[in-house]
Amino acid sequence: MSNLHPKVAVLYARSEDTPWQENIDDLTIDTVMESLPGEGAHAVFRFMGIDDALLRTLEEYDLVFNLCYGYGQLDQVDVAEWLSRGGRLHTGSNPTSMRLAQDKQKLPMLASSVGVITPRLLEPTEPLAEDLIYVRKPRYGSCHRGVIVATGARLRESQLTSDAEHIVQPYIEGREFSVSVIPGVGGKGRECLPPVELKPDDGNPVFVPGRGPGMTIRDFQPVLSTRQRERLMHDALALHFGMRLGAMSRTDFRMDAQGVVYALDVNALPNLHPTKSLMPAICSHAGIDMPELIDRVVSFCLRHVSKSLSE
Repeated sequence: MSNLHPKVAVLYARSEDTPWQENIDDLTIDTVMESLPGEGAHAVFRFMGIDDALLRTLEEYDLVFNLCYGYGQLDQVDVAEWLSRGGRLHTGSNPTSMRLAQDKQKLPMLASSVGVITPRLLEPTEPLAEDLIYVRKPRYGSCHRGVIVATGARLRESQLTSDAEHIVQPYIEGREFSVSVIPGVGGKGRECLPPVELKPDDGNPVFVPGRGPGMTIRDFQPVLSTRQRERLMHDALALHFGMRLGAMSRTDFRMDAQGVVYALDVNALPNLHPTKSLMPAICSHAGIDMPELIDRVVSFCLRHVSKSLSE
């Protein structure tokens, strides 16, 4: 294997085939392929389920650039587990860390252990206040799909409480931010990028970013004190390392009127659609274009496996 000219296999599943309809299309694939470093014989492979023949083919490549968020009933962690069991180096985090990041029921305990605050989880038997607003979301969901924001009265009327597959939390009214962690220059270490603020275009204080086209405004220069900016970036790094994530992550936060920061969700495999996804936009605003981001991710993964092999 050559770190200077690695052969990279780009693995993907189409958006419509993934459980949560991730932003994966031809433009995503073409952008990543054009951004890959070196002159290696890179190739694209479409994932359509567990396939031993495909796994053997991937053995011919130094690295799998993983853009696969599942297929049918298989989710992104199932794909990472399949690659890892087959001994294929890939750009996602290890499956155990990915599952931990995906599990919103376990987030409060993990976050607390690294000094990060989250909205508290309501017990299934806990009564919901009539007029207070709550958020109900899938325990393992993604892309804000399946999220319901409603008063306690409405949730109770609809018999929508927490269960094995869903969690219920108090709705945190305030400002929403997203913070990205990526590899440093040359794939060395990690770098936390400044927060982007996500705002509803109608000024509604009750909103969920990304639930509809044109509903969210991205502010890449949000008005924040130094302390607030440092808090958001500190918490994103704390969760990234606390979960032992790999090359990249993106964490969503809410900040209430008193300036208290709450972690909402950790994305261990951020989407890379060049126009729709947040990660490329955040990087671009920080002066990091797609070729630079892809080069850092590839270099990080190759450094990581080289270090592991030498120990």
